[in-house]
Amino acid sequence: MRTIHKFVLNAETRNILTLPRLSDILSAAEQRGEIVLYVQLDTGELEKEKVEIFVFGTGHNIDAMPEDSSQFVGTVKLLDGSLMFHVFANWDIEEELGDTETDELVEDDE
Repeated sequence: MRTIHKFVLNAETRNILTLPRLSDILSAAEQRGEIVLYVQLDTGELEKEKVEIFVFGTGHNIDAMPEDSSQFVGTVKLLDGSLMFHVFANWDIEEELGDTETDELVEDDE
C-alpha cells in the first residue's frame, strides 16, 4: 500500500533513513518547531534502501555533503524565519560510524 509518512530530522547533521525501495521524497517542512520530511512509500515493499538527509543552516559549512549526488529537497523556516535550514537528499550513500539513524517515522495525521 502506497502511503505518505513523516520523519523528524535532526538539524545540522547527517540523518540516515532506511526506506522501502523506490520511495519518493516529497518535501521538507516545519511542524511544531521541528524539521520534518514527507516521503511517499510502499509499506508492502520488502526491499529497503538507505538515503542520507543533510540539514544545513544558511551560511553554514556544507562540505560534508557530496556535491555531485545530492538533491535539494527544500528550505524550512523555524522561529518565524529567524532560522533557515536547507534540506538535501543523497541516495548514493556511503555509511560511516557516527551517523544519526532517523528510521523512526512519526505516525500522525498532520
